[in-house]
Amino acid sequence: MLKRAAFQPDYDQKGYVMSMHVLERFLDRIGNPLEWSFVDKTLLLLVFYLSINIPLTILGYFAIQNPGIFPDYFNPETTLDIFRVQLVFVTLWIILTLMGFLMRRLNPHIRWIAYANAISFSLHDSLFVCWIGHSTNSLTLLTLFAPVFFGLLLYNRSYIMLGICAAVGVIVFQITAEQLGLISYAPGLLFSPASNGLVDHHWVALNLGIGLLVVALTLVIFGYVLHRWRERENQIAVANRAIRHYVPSQVADRILAGDFQGQKSYERRTITVFFSDIKDFTETADQLEAEKLSELLNEYLTEMSEIAVHFGATIDKFVGDAIMIFFGAPLATNDKDHAFRAVHMAIEMQERMIALRQKWYESGIQIPFQIRMGINTGVANVGTFGSTARMEYTAIGNQVNLAARLESHCEPGEILISHSTWGLVHDHIQCLEKGELEVKGLHYPVKVYEVQWSSSDEKE
Repeated sequence: MLKRAAFQPDYDQKGYVMSMHVLERFLDRIGNPLEWSFVDKTLLLLVFYLSINIPLTILGYFAIQNPGIFPDYFNPETTLDIFRVQLVFVTLWIILTLMGFLMRRLNPHIRWIAYANAISFSLHDSLFVCWIGHSTNSLTLLTLFAPVFFGLLLYNRSYIMLGICAAVGVIVFQITAEQLGLISYAPGLLFSPASNGLVDHHWVALNLGIGLLVVALTLVIFGYVLHRWRERENQIAVANRAIRHYVPSQVADRILAGDFQGQKSYERRTITVFFSDIKDFTETADQLEAEKLSELLNEYLTEMSEIAVHFGATIDKFVGDAIMIFFGAPLATNDKDHAFRAVHMAIEMQERMIALRQKWYESGIQIPFQIRMGINTGVANVGTFGSTARMEYTAIGNQVNLAARLESHCEPGEILISHSTWGLVHDHIQCLEKGELEVKGLHYPVKVYEVQWSSSDEKE
């Protein structure tokens, strides 16, 4: 006995673990109802209705065949009528279920089946509640509001409003007809099931049985959907944080706000474009271990990104050590502000590099990483470009290329700007004219200026 008592908990625990594993595999297999197709969501509700109404139909048939075993306050004539109505609705739901299983393969996003389901359920429940009395029947709230909860979780507002309007319309019509004397209240009952201050135990058992069935199924389905909803919310929260690491923060904000269609589209807009890279990065990178190189590059890009975000820039992309940034899209102020912020950002980046070089030198790295920068203001195509599988928010055009060409003509530690940018910032930022450059892709020479941000010995 002692051995058995000592062994039994392990056996029970193993069985429990196996049961939970089987349950988890089953739940993973059926997936998240919130992500199901429109037809699959409708099938879930149809199964819910049928699991309640098929037993009720069988019970109604049994009552008709054996009228003597049921309480005499039930009206046998209307009971037969309501059984026929019940049979029609159950047959309709079975047909909708079969059509749903067919359509989930042919067209899983078709919506008419959901609307047909909503209207049929509203009509059925309204008639059933009217038959036994909508004002004195405790099942009214359960039978009408349980599917509303599911609908709020699974569907959009139009589906819910359609069902609610249909149910309210039928109930209002029934109450009005009762008050006008056109129909009797609770035609399914010959007289009240309550007498001497007590409710008949058959009536209690009927309401309690159906009510417990509705509550049990509601709790199971609602609880599972709510659990999956929380899981999806956590996944969305993680994804939202990740989005900001892979797309420009301004674009991420628009995506999260639902103000970004994600379609291939662009517009012509005046922007200020910034390019930078590390001079001779490829050659100097060969002198470092891959791990150390990755650490330095990540630290450099992090520091530069923080500065860019501080100035409200749109970080377009990183290509190795190269950085592309622009001002004026998707959020814009005015051309002068865009150019002014771009140049000040470049100056602060160069100043930050002095501190980084000193930090790296003290950690044993003697390679003098120096960056060069090019800035140009002009009209470009800005928007989403790419394929249907993957798109990118970026800027393209000759003016973008010009900024890249200016950066490639820079000396280490320099900031070169075009004449168009100089015209917007020279009142507040000291610049030195550097003459004209012949730039590939343009048929005319480009006048360039160097931003005077530090003493010359800092650039050596």
